[in-house]
Amino acid sequence: MAVEETITESPLLRTHRERLVDKLVQALASDARWIELYDVTGELTVPDVHSMDGEISSALSRIQKILARQRSNDFCFGEWREIIIPVDVPQMHILCAARLRVLINPSPTDFSSGSMPPLFAGQPISAVISVHTSFHWAPPEDAGTDGYVLRYDIEDMTGDWLVSGRKKGDFLAKDGSTFSARVTLIALHHGELSLPKIGVAALPLSGEARMGLSMPSSETFQMHGAEKVLVLPRGGRSTFVIDMGRDNTSSSEL
Repeated sequence: MAVEETITESPLLRTHRERLVDKLVQALASDARWIELYDVTGELTVPDVHSMDGEISSALSRIQKILARQRSNDFCFGEWREIIIPVDVPQMHILCAARLRVLINPSPTDFSSGSMPPLFAGQPISAVISVHTSFHWAPPEDAGTDGYVLRYDIEDMTGDWLVSGRKKGDFLAKDGSTFSARVTLIALHHGELSLPKIGVAALPLSGEARMGLSMPSSETFQMHGAEKVLVLPRGGRSTFVIDMGRDNTSSSEL
């Protein structure tokens, strides 16, 4: 377009059209620094073009100025094209999202949100584990499976936590369902403690294996993997009486 505009202004340059185009292509190929600016602003800054012919040199300078003009916002780059690249999608029978959540209120029926009360070392802390399962990425031949038997196991962190309750167990997982269980945690020391992770594994299929499949594949995401809880040191208060004699008795409180 810039070449045609220049030739329209100077018709005598029409015989040099191919030469002008070749000079521009050579200049663009010699230096690629113009690409980044062109992608952002639409301005095409052509590197310096040298020509011994004065008339050609003037025409190239004119073309450079035309190309350097910023394009308007309504400039049309042409019709969009689509390219389709087939890729292999990993297949997984069971995807699990596991979470261990500390309950704010130990009441079995109260899950309302609010401010977290202080947690102390040695204090029983009510918590609930939940495992949400999805069969969306299962192989097509196993898409009609109603459910799988899974086994969850809370990680042993004997240096930080004691776990009381149903620490390990089996449950029937269905597509889109969520399994929940209550446990009690006891922090063994104060500090910022990571919560135990929940391991989930599929059990072998009962009966004859389908198409050679005996163990469904599974993957577990720890939704609380980056969470920590602040556990405070346990304090205490005692009241005692000191006998200071018959007439003087002192009571102190610590």
